[in-house]
Amino acid sequence: MDKADILVVSAHCDDELLFFGGTIPYYAGERKLAVQVVYMANGERARVDEALGGLWHAGVRNAPVFLPLKDVYTQTLRLALINWNEETTTRLLVEQIRRFQPEVIVTHDLNGEYGHGAHMATAFCMVNAVPLAADTSFDPDSMAKFGVWQTQKLYLHLYPENQITMDWSQPLPAFGGKTALEVANESYHMHVSQLDYHSDVFIGGGL
Repeated sequence: MDKADILVVSAHCDDELLFFGGTIPYYAGERKLAVQVVYMANGERARVDEALGGLWHAGVRNAPVFLPLKDVYTQTLRLALINWNEETTTRLLVEQIRRFQPEVIVTHDLNGEYGHGAHMATAFCMVNAVPLAADTSFDPDSMAKFGVWQTQKLYLHLYPENQITMDWSQPLPAFGGKTALEVANESYHMHVSQLDYHSDVFIGGGL
């Protein structure tokens, strides 16, 4: 994909469905917008296969990006930033923003949803990456390759100010009348390795 309408940045394979509700089925499947998914931590091969199956079921027809960060569980932002290296993580996100030139970015909660450090680090670094992607002085290598880019909107999951709650209960013709939430759940259930941790998509967790 050369340019994305929406960039969905997920800490792990399954978070893009688990926490962002019907965002992907609605915008990629129903509205046929260009939705690009980026995973921060590339898990084992089985999780990659699950991710590809889930995204295809949700209407995504382009390959996701798997960044080369280690999947290490922490309960604090500080430890997560140490594990991933804050500077490296921010630079990787700037590169993705410049590469895909999204109008909208959707990513995690600054508090990590349930306190997951990798989720916190994803949101924290993205807040910093958005203005840096438009800064000509930052990361000359990616600027030379892709140019600079100013994203218009950044949506953080569960952000307390100016909250937007989407209705994922409307039937979608592209999915035979199923709702965006139903499709998101079906897609999430393709992440078989994760079903012992969470059984269904979080209600109200979407964009």
